[in-house]
Amino acid sequence: MIYFLRTVITIYTPDEHHWEVGQVRESRSDFLVSVIMIGMNLAMGVLAIPIVQVIRDGMDLFG
Repeated sequence: MIYFLRTVITIYTPDEHHWEVGQVRESRSDFLVSVIMIGMNLAMGVLAIPIVQVIRDGMDLFG
């Protein structure tokens, strides 16, 4: 428990290079990666519908 607490404090203690409040790092690559991840998430959600239906049909056979 003590080790876990020490790790959490170490991770969440700001260092001297910490961002100032309200300062935003702007980067087109970060925005592009975010848009790609949103698109992949939506695509996986839509493409998962047939897989979920197969699992549901299999459960109906045995249930």
